[in-house]
Amino acid sequence: MKEINLEELKKIELNILKDVVEFCDANQINYFLCGGTLLGAVRHNGFIPWDDDIDIMIPRPDYKQFIKIYNKNRQCSYYEAHAIDNDENYWRTHCQVFDIRTMLFSVDALRDKNKKNSIFVDIFPIDGMPKNIILQKLYFLFYLLLHAIHCGNILKIQPSYHYGKGISIKNKIRSYIKYIFIFMFRPFNTKKIIKFCDWYAQLYDYNESEYVALVAEYGDFGSKGIVPKKIYDGFKYLYFEGLKVKVPQDYETYLKTVFGNYMKLPPENERTAKHWFKAYWK
Repeated sequence: MKEINLEELKKIELNILKDVVEFCDANQINYFLCGGTLLGAVRHNGFIPWDDDIDIMIPRPDYKQFIKIYNKNRQCSYYEAHAIDNDENYWRTHCQVFDIRTMLFSVDALRDKNKKNSIFVDIFPIDGMPKNIILQKLYFLFYLLLHAIHCGNILKIQPSYHYGKGISIKNKIRSYIKYIFIFMFRPFNTKKIIKFCDWYAQLYDYNESEYVALVAEYGDFGSKGIVPKKIYDGFKYLYFEGLKVKVPQDYETYLKTVFGNYMKLPPENERTAKHWFKAYWK
């Protein structure tokens, strides 16, 4: 197998993004850049220099349509979209579009080596949220528990490098917590966990909600990204590595909510990728 370097990785991800964008535009499916990808488009006109992935968000009704028809109608035969809606053996709580010509090995390795893991673009559903702030916090607090159960069920017993390579106090603490959840939840049925997470994320109907969030992404642009749904009522175009892409009409509110002063660069010691993996051509 031939290892794929960082620049090749970004090029592969960008080609997946291009295919997804063209597909969504051709099929009237709403999408927006999100997370660090949206921040990169605004601040760098492309990838954040130290970032290594691409994230898209799609309102839940359009997300379901995307998953239903993408694999049947895609132009590129080596791109595949997988989610629990179209693959009962899938192991994540949100959709990913893979380049199936590649293989990916992460430091947070899966205990089941047969699970699909190739270079990918993340696609998160935008789901409805309760209007009450306290209910919002409780809602995400319970999803945090579901997320921990899910991770404990699918991951191997090995150290965590979430806070960078090497041994650190934070990594040690995270590793020990991970080991506890692995021992507690490994016996659970993975398929049922994923389906319950997916059901829970849809408790509040997108069309009927005033506030929305990326419930399936329990991270900075998930739990911190609760915003009025009206910011997604329209879109603007920005360029990401030369590709014209859609962003929320009020992307400033989204970025301020998730990142605070989003135009300020982080300290140099924090300018590192949050994903630790190696990728290869099959």
